[in-house]
Amino acid sequence: MKKKLSAILCIFLILSLVIPTQAAVKIQKPEFTTKTKTVYMVKDEKLSPTIKGNTKTIKWKTKNKAIVGVNKKGIWTAKKKGSTTLTGTYGKNTLPLKVIVLDPYLNYTDSTITVGHQFTLKLMAAAALKVKWVSSDKTVATVNQSGRVTGKKVGRAVIKATVAGVTYSHKIEVRSSGTIILTPSARYVIVNPTPTPSPVVPTVTPSPVRPTVTPTPVPDQGFHGSTYVLNTDTKKIHKPGCSYVDKIDPDNYAMTDLSIAELQAMGYTTCGKEKW
Repeated sequence: MKKKLSAILCIFLILSLVIPTQAAVKIQKPEFTTKTKTVYMVKDEKLSPTIKGNTKTIKWKTKNKAIVGVNKKGIWTAKKKGSTTLTGTYGKNTLPLKVIVLDPYLNYTDSTITVGHQFTLKLMAAAALKVKWVSSDKTVATVNQSGRVTGKKVGRAVIKATVAGVTYSHKIEVRSSGTIILTPSARYVIVNPTPTPSPVVPTVTPSPVRPTVTPTPVPDQGFHGSTYVLNTDTKKIHKPGCSYVDKIDPDNYAMTDLSIAELQAMGYTTCGKEKW
């Protein structure tokens, strides 16, 4: 019995060494030109870049390996959010590049919706990059390339957003009826005005005290009207397509469907780069 157990353990150990436990991030192979100045990456992304027209071996050197590391094969790995400089040397030529590493996240981590309900998923802090959206089961829930999700039939599916070879997943459950629940990411901030308290009206017979329930998930906020991006640090209002949006620190990033007048009343001003 002990010999059989030892044999089983040995087979298990061998298989654990041979079978990978996690799928590798797909290595991207961009081609830069001598005019390339800035490169955007996302955390965990891997690049094996080339330079157009060059046939010589490129030796890449990073200024901050804690942000972007480079191995002996010249493959870049984005390690954390930030910016640094990578310089490629090929023959007598050099190509210095500013590399900005983004740390994207989905605005909602998971959801429970009903058949026919729609809401929009957004990959935050990645405005400078192209996102590809897919559903694991289109019969349960579909998603278009703007991140608009629609519940089709009762069941469960996973909505995936892929950018630069890195995939972000959102679990969705579709029910025939019930409460719509969208669970926001801990980093996702929705700005709404502070409600004005109603005047207290005294009553002769006090109403019974009701227990306060604080649910973790929040209901669908809608965003069916005009949506603006806010920088809560500079108090600036931006349109979603503004070039300044991808420069906002995630800690200062927020979205709202309030009107310009309401936001201005809260101390915000419009971005001077855009037409309003």
